[in-house]
Amino acid sequence: MDNLKDQVCVVSGASSGIGKEVAKTLARLGATVMISARRTDKLKETAEEITREGGKCEVFPCDFTSPYSVEALVSVTKAHYKKIDLWVNAAGANNAMGRTWEVSYEDWLGEVDSLLKTCYVGTKCAINAMKPQGYGRIINFSGGGVSNPEAYNSAYACSKTAIVRFTECVNLELEAENIPIKIFAFAPGLVRTQRNIDLVNKPETKKFMPGIIDKILNDTATPIEKPANFVAMLATGQLDALSGHLLSSHMDKDKLIKDLENIKANNLHKITVKA
Repeated sequence: MDNLKDQVCVVSGASSGIGKEVAKTLARLGATVMISARRTDKLKETAEEITREGGKCEVFPCDFTSPYSVEALVSVTKAHYKKIDLWVNAAGANNAMGRTWEVSYEDWLGEVDSLLKTCYVGTKCAINAMKPQGYGRIINFSGGGVSNPEAYNSAYACSKTAIVRFTECVNLELEAENIPIKIFAFAPGLVRTQRNIDLVNKPETKKFMPGIIDKILNDTATPIEKPANFVAMLATGQLDALSGHLLSSHMDKDKLIKDLENIKANNLHKITVKA
């Protein structure tokens, strides 16, 4: 299939896990993918897998907590390909698990700073790259702890919840300014990645969040292809009407399209406070 032919996509966190699978899927569907992360060696492995399958990609190592590094990524992408159709903010980590009052300042604040900063910097740079061309799509990865509070994982849950609200705010600004860029928050689900396998082996996980261990180790978690395919579907524009909403890989596209008016009228799949 090549339903993304001629699209240029930037994927952060493409050195491993879901970000890597997203990059490979986009390339498989015909897109040219600019793959980015901090680990150059792992990015090269991703690039080799993409090119072996006949896909097109370019490697650009980048620290998404550094605005100047991300701006350089934008400059190179626009110089080489003249446009950016899709930007995926998939970078992230989960390293501050435990009782909130016992987690170190460095771990808790570091996780919040990293997750929010990479999303903000990536979104800002993507919008400024897309505005002159008059179109584009941005996908910000959400995660656990958004729909319901999550004990012993407050830094990650707060950061991912903030990313959803951030996406909602930016969408309102884009609409108010009549800028035709679509932005989505996206929950990939609990996926069996190497990062999550490593997480399972941490004593903090065994002590505070044992419930995720069985799903990850016994491979009953979300198949990694599921979020990658959903991202690729969003890239086609089929759900542009739900810009500003939180979507997940477990949602059915046809049901979402059928229920569009109800979703928008009742602000479904958004953060709400019940009074």
